[in-house]
Amino acid sequence: MRHVTHPVRGPRLGRTALLCLWLFGYPAWCGAVGVEVRGVPEDIAERVRNSIHIENGAEAETVTRREAGRRMDRGIRQLERAMTAFGYYRAEVEAELTGGDGEWKAVYRVTPGEPVTYDSVKLDVAGEAGSEEALAEYLASEPLAVGDPVEHARYETVKQELLKRTMSLGYLDAALSAHRVEVNLESYSAAAVIVVDSGPLYRFGEIRLMQDSLKDDYLRGFVGIADDERYSDQKLLELEQDLRNSNYFSEVRVEPRVGEAGPDGRVPVDVDLAPRKRSEYQAGLGFGTDTGVRGSLSWTQHRLNRLGHRFRSGLQLSEIGRSIEGRYTIPFRDPRRDRYELFASYVEDEPDTSDSQLGQVGILRSTALGRTRLDLSFTYQREDFTVADQSGLTHLFIPGIAVSRVTADDRLFTRKGLRWQAAVQGTPGLISDFAFIQPRVSGKLIRSIGD
Repeated sequence: MRHVTHPVRGPRLGRTALLCLWLFGYPAWCGAVGVEVRGVPEDIAERVRNSIHIENGAEAETVTRREAGRRMDRGIRQLERAMTAFGYYRAEVEAELTGGDGEWKAVYRVTPGEPVTYDSVKLDVAGEAGSEEALAEYLASEPLAVGDPVEHARYETVKQELLKRTMSLGYLDAALSAHRVEVNLESYSAAAVIVVDSGPLYRFGEIRLMQDSLKDDYLRGFVGIADDERYSDQKLLELEQDLRNSNYFSEVRVEPRVGEAGPDGRVPVDVDLAPRKRSEYQAGLGFGTDTGVRGSLSWTQHRLNRLGHRFRSGLQLSEIGRSIEGRYTIPFRDPRRDRYELFASYVEDEPDTSDSQLGQVGILRSTALGRTRLDLSFTYQREDFTVADQSGLTHLFIPGIAVSRVTADDRLFTRKGLRWQAAVQGTPGLISDFAFIQPRVSGKLIRSIGD
C-alpha cells in the first residue's frame, strides 16, 4: 500500500537547484529522496536500509512528485528483496511519501512476519577428508542447523568456510560438488545442501633453498616443516616470516610448485633468498644537559660466516665519559629460538664529583619456549672508582636469570599487545667482594584508542 502526500509543485529548476549545479556540478545531490525504514528487526535494520538505492535525483532538475513516487515504488521492490535475504519471504511493506519542493522522503513501514526456517540441512565432506577430525568437529558444531532462519549471507559464509577449512588441511583440489538452498513457500520451509569433494591430500615435498650465503644445514634450522608433512599455507607463511625475522636476507620469496606435484601428492617449494648487506653502520650526534655534547657509532656484522654468527659493536663519547661494547652471537640447536652471546664492555665516567672505570665480560644463553623467552647469564665485573677522597677496586661474579613474554594480535602492526619481563641478578659474598641481589620487573601494554 502506498500513501502519497500532495505538496505544491515548485518551478522545474529553482534557485536551490541552480546553487547545487554551481557548487557541486551534479544536481542529483539536491534532488534527493530520503529514506526511512520502520519495523525491521534491529539486528538487520542497517543492512536492509543500505539495500535501498533511490536517493539520486534527475540530472537537470529537482525531483518532481511523480518522479519521487516512482522511486519510492522502486524502493518497495528493493526492500522486499532485501527482506528475503534474511528469510522474510512474507514481509508486508507500506510506503508513504512526505516532503515537497523537490525534497522528498520515502517512509517505509515493514511488517516482517515470521522468517522461513530450515527443516532440512545437509553439510558433508566427501572424499579422503571425510574422516578428518577437525572437519568433523566443525560440522558437529552445526554452523547451519534445522530451525535456523534462511539467511543468505550466513549460508554463503558456511559454504566458503567449509571449503576453506578443507583446503587448509592440505586438500588443495577441494571443490563444492553440491550447494543449494530450496525454499518452499507453500510449506514455508527450506532445505540447504552443502557438499565439498575434498580430492586427494597433498604433502610437502622438497624445500629448495636458493641461496649461497649460509650453510644449507644451518639454514634448514629455520624450516619448521617436517618431511612428508601435510601441505599448509599457514606453514609457508610461518617459514617466510621466520626467514625475514632472521635478518640475513633483504628479500624472501616462498613459492609452492603445486603443478609439479607427482602422483604421491608431494608439492616442492622454492625459497628464493637475497642476502642483505653483510655490514651496517650507524652514527649519532646529540646533546644532553648531564652529558653535554655526545656522539655514537655502531657497527653490525649480520653474517660473519656461513654458520650465521653475528657481531655488533658500539662506541659512545661525551664530555663526561666514554664507552665501548661488543657482542658476539652464536645460534645453536634451533636458530629461530636459541642463541649464545659473548659480550664485553668498558665504561669510563668522569663527572665533577667522581671517577670510575667499569669493565664487564660475560656469556648469555637465550632460549625461547613458545612465546616465553628464558635468559641465563654469568658476568664478571671489575670496577675501579674514586668518589671525593675515597677510592676502591671491586670484583664481582654475577649470575642472572630473566623471563620475558610477548603477546600481540599482530607482531608488525600491534593494536593489542603485552610485553613483560621479570629478572633477578646478584652474587653471594663467597665469590665476590660483597653480596647483593637485584630484582627487576618491567612491562608494556598496548591498546588502540576506540577499541
